[in-house]
Amino acid sequence: MKYGLKTFGQNFQFSETASGLLDLEIGYSLAPDIIQPFQFEEIGRQAVLEMQGAPSTLLSRAHHYRFLVKAARILSYYQVGATFKSAIWINFDFINDLSYLTLLGGMIGQQSSQELFFEFALGVYGDRNISKTNTARLIGGMPVDMDQAARQWYSQSDSFSTRVIGFGYRKDRFTRPNPDIDNLTLAVDDPVFVVREPNNSHDPNAVALLWKSGEKLGYLRRNIAAHIAPLMDHGCLYIGSIAAVLGHFRPNDERVYVRIERMAGGGV
Repeated sequence: MKYGLKTFGQNFQFSETASGLLDLEIGYSLAPDIIQPFQFEEIGRQAVLEMQGAPSTLLSRAHHYRFLVKAARILSYYQVGATFKSAIWINFDFINDLSYLTLLGGMIGQQSSQELFFEFALGVYGDRNISKTNTARLIGGMPVDMDQAARQWYSQSDSFSTRVIGFGYRKDRFTRPNPDIDNLTLAVDDPVFVVREPNNSHDPNAVALLWKSGEKLGYLRRNIAAHIAPLMDHGCLYIGSIAAVLGHFRPNDERVYVRIERMAGGGV
């Protein structure tokens, strides 16, 4: 049996081996018997699962289907820039099977796996033992020197997506009045200014994120700013944009994601 998964701009095809496992194939040539679309209305994306032929067993088909549905959600949210949400699902809502995790790693790729690892590792879970998390497994295990690895990754990355911290304190400035639900004025692709605040009394490495109007959205997380601020202090210039705005039911500091890009010719 063959399976296919189509997400925004990416198609993946799998074949079922004689032992019932999945192999990720190169190319896409399915003539599907079953087509199952999935709508992710929160981010305005759709994924499509396709199946061709008969499975070795109904149980293996159920397991593969479950994996592909979870992979569709992870990839769709990652593609729009909701990196922390994707990392949460990889670590806490994924199938406990190394073969499926290996497949997911092949779909995501090494660079993106590192982005997801650091987004999670330098987040609110950074003070816990994360050596056995799936995002750590995706990059081959925990770095020997975490600080050095993060510094190297951010210094070499031309872009990354991350959530805005402190947005909850300022949300009302970006909300349209609505009797039933908060409706943010922010839109995907809105410009975001990336501004150093070296005199910030709470964090000398603070990096503020300002909306197109100049109103402050919030900040880069402290553990990420610690690697970006020195680059900015040595001449690196960054620009940003709104990558994703998640639903009102999400925690405030997990609602707004920005895409940060290093400007060509800027510094280090």
